[in-house]
Amino acid sequence: MCPQAGTVTGTITAANVIAASTASQLILANELDEVIDAIKGGVAYVNVHSQPLNGGGEIRGQIKRVD
Repeated sequence: MCPQAGTVTGTITAANVIAASTASQLILANELDEVIDAIKGGVAYVNVHSQPLNGGGEIRGQIKRVD
């Protein structure tokens, strides 16, 4: 069974920001400031891919800001 909550820690740099295959994302590669703004605005989510089995995405979850 997959847990419904959890914490992931680490450091994200502009090099980690990749462009999505759809224009609706509105964030381009390397636009780290835009990603941070989306997180602060409560509109960011993460989509985890495991290659090669689930290239379209395996786990998706909303990112919550914790102060």
